[in-house]
Formats: sequence, C-alpha cells, structure tokens
Amino acid sequence: MYNMNYYKLVLVCCLFSAFIGCREKTQPADAVVFSMSDTMMAKCEFAKATKQEVQNEIRLFGKITADNNKLAQVYPIVSGIVKKIQVELGDYVKQGQVLATIQSSEVAAFQKEKMDAINDVANAEKNLQVTQDLFAGKLSTEKDVAAAERELEKARAELARINEIYSIYNLKGGSMFNVTAPISGFVVAKNINQNELLRQDNAEAVFSIAEINEVWALANVNETDIAKINVGYGVTVNTLAFPDQPYSGKIDKIFNAIDPETKS
Repeated sequence: MYNMNYYKLVLVCCLFSAFIGCREKTQPADAVVFSMSDTMMAKCEFAKATKQEVQNEIRLFGKITADNNKLAQVYPIVSGIVKKIQVELGDYVKQGQVLATIQSSEVAAFQKEKMDAINDVANAEKNLQVTQDLFAGKLSTEKDVAAAERELEKARAELARINEIYSIYNLKGGSMFNVTAPISGFVVAKNINQNELLRQDNAEAVFSIAEINEVWALANVNETDIAKINVGYGVTVNTLAFPDQPYSGKIDKIFNAIDPETKS
C-alpha cells in the first residue's frame, strides 16, 4: 500500500512538472536593429513611393535630315556656262546672296527683247500723238485714233511682260545670270562646277539650302514594332557626332509607307 501511494505521488509530480514545462516560454534573443550614422544619413536621398506606368523602350536606327519645310532646292532656270561659283558646301548664306554666275544666251535674248519692247512703246506713243494731232485737224478719223491707242496698249503690255520676267529671274542686263539664295541657311548640297554647261531642263538641283536650327530625326521602324509607337511619344536621340549629348523630342509624324527591302 505504501509503495502504491509512493508511485502515485511520483506520477503526479512528474505530470505537474511536465505541465509547468509546457507553459514556460523561450525568451527571445535580442533583436538586431540596423541604424545609420549621421554621415550616411547626410548622403541618402528619400522620396515618396508613387505609382507609375511601366515605360517600354524601343531602340531604332535612322538619320538626321533637314526640315523639309525649311529646305529650298535651287534649279538653273536658264541654260548657260557656269562662270563663277561663290559659295561652297557648308557655307551659311543669306536670302538673295549670289551663289553662282552663269553666262547665258537666253539672258542676252531677253535683253534684246526688252530693248525692242522699249522702242515699240516709244514708237506707239509717237504714233498716237501724231494720230491725235491729225484727228484734231480733221485729217484722221476716230477709228485711226482708237487703232493707235490699241497699238500703244499692246506695246506697253509686252514691255510689262518682259519686266516681269526680269523681276522673276532677277536679271540685271547683259548675258550674265546670277543664281541667288531663295532663303537664308546653310548650303547642304552642291552639284555645280565651274565651266560646266547647265541646261534649263536639268532635273537635279544645283544647290540645296536649309535652315538647321531645327532638324528631323527619321527612324526606321521595324514592321513588328509599328503598333508599339504613336504620335506624341517621347524619344531620346543619340548621334555619332555627339555620343555623350542626348537630345529629347517627340514623335511628330508616322509615315504610312513600308520599305519593301528593309521592312521598316
């Protein structure tokens, strides 16, 4: 009986110890707190977290060209021989500046036509005056006066036409014709040489002048990337001449044409 009670007591003590052991909590280890020094804090920059759209980037290749709205092609409007060239590729020219001088038989013909027209006007004026004097003396009719007036009007119209040609071509007389700059800008193309024979029907411009304060960057867009771009999208342009100087801009126009060879 004594042994039985002893075993019961030992069992109760063990159960109580086990119960107490289950309720004991393990003490946590000291938490490690990260802190920055004042020097590090002074070098840090902080910003408020914001929600933004993810930006996709497409790399394209192209070329820099002059703005077509600020580009002027200069064609020879008369035939002749180039006697003098006064500008070179890359030169800056002002509007009206002489680019080259051409000796032309056509200009000489215009000069003769102008002199003939001036003489015709003078003769028609004299003829009208004589006819009016005769009419006053009753030696001619009103019909004669009207005919003389029509001849004078015709002569004056021909002289006005030739003067208009002189104004359009900027002719100064003689056989020399000056090719002048229609706008101010830089000479970006030159296809003329001294002593060269130029034809009026030449399809190639002898000079190209452009204002380059604003230029176009024409990029070749792959056919698979066409749907990824739209007018107004921002772009960054890097050039071979200035690799460390990026230029910012935006898409101004998308041409609806595909190169059959490059598919761009």
